[in-house]
Amino acid sequence: GSTDIDEVVLLPVFAAREKDPGDIGSKQLAAAIKGKKAKYLEDFESVATYLANHTLSRDVVLFLGAGDINKASHLFLKKLSNKA
Repeated sequence: GSTDIDEVVLLPVFAAREKDPGDIGSKQLAAAIKGKKAKYLEDFESVATYLANHTLSRDVVLFLGAGDINKASHLFLKKLSNKA
């Protein structure tokens, strides 16, 4: 089905134009995700390392976010190429 997600990895909330009020964070979101495996990681390097060690060649990995989230995808691809 359309909700077949194996895992969600969350980074800290990024405040774009607005000030982050601090009332909700990624740790709370990860804890609130029911029925799915959710993980909170602190930085792009941690995400890239985790994903490189926990994904298979047939897996689909999406990087969604604001700011410089593309850096995490570049680190991930670099780690994958180093494993090959």
